[in-house]
Amino acid sequence: DSLFIAWMLFACTTASARSISEVFVDEASPVFSKIDKTTRLDMVDYFTAGQKKVVHDQMDGDTYIESMTDDYMKVVISTSATVEVRLVDSNKRAIIVVSTTYLLPAADSRIDFYDESWHQLDSRRYVKAPVLDDLLVDVDKKRRSEIESIVDFTLVSASLADADTIVFTPSFDKYLPTEDYIAIRPYVRTSVVYRWNGKRYIPSK
Repeated sequence: DSLFIAWMLFACTTASARSISEVFVDEASPVFSKIDKTTRLDMVDYFTAGQKKVVHDQMDGDTYIESMTDDYMKVVISTSATVEVRLVDSNKRAIIVVSTTYLLPAADSRIDFYDESWHQLDSRRYVKAPVLDDLLVDVDKKRRSEIESIVDFTLVSASLADADTIVFTPSFDKYLPTEDYIAIRPYVRTSVVYRWNGKRYIPSK
C-alpha cells in the first residue's frame, strides 16, 4: 500500500510539472501577453523543428525564440530587449524566474518571480540584486569614494542561461566616458554569480 501511495504521489507530481514551453504559451502570462497564444505555439513548434519563427510588430520589433530547453527560454523581443525565463524548484513547486534586459543605452535587467499560474511573487524574497559595493574588488574607502563620484548609477544585466544561477554583469563600459571606465576598470568585477539554494538566490562565494 505504501508503495502504491508513493507511486501515486510521484505520478501526480510528474503530471503537474510544466515545461518552459507550456509556461511560455500560457494565456495567463503577463510577460508575453502581446503575442497571442496561437502565435506562441507556432514559435515553439518552429523552434523545435530547428527553424526560427519571427513575429513582426507584435512587441515593437522582431520577436523570436533564441534558445529553449525544458526549463529555460530566451526570447529576443527586439534589437533593444530580451526576456529570459527559467523554472526553478522551491519546496516541491516550481517558480518562474524572468529576467527582462533592456539593451539601450546599456544593458540593464529587471528580475521578476511568479508562481506556476503566473501570479507575481515578491522578488525581495528571492533575490537581492547586487549594488555597487558588490561589484567592486580591492578598493579602500578612498578609492571607493572616487569610484562613487564617477558612477552615477549602476546598470547590471542578469543572465539565467546557466542552471540554478543568475550571472550579474555590470554595464559601466557601455555608458561611462572611456577615460572614466578605464580609471575604474581594475576595481570592477567582470561578473558576480548568485546561486539558487532552493529558497532564494544568494551570492556565490
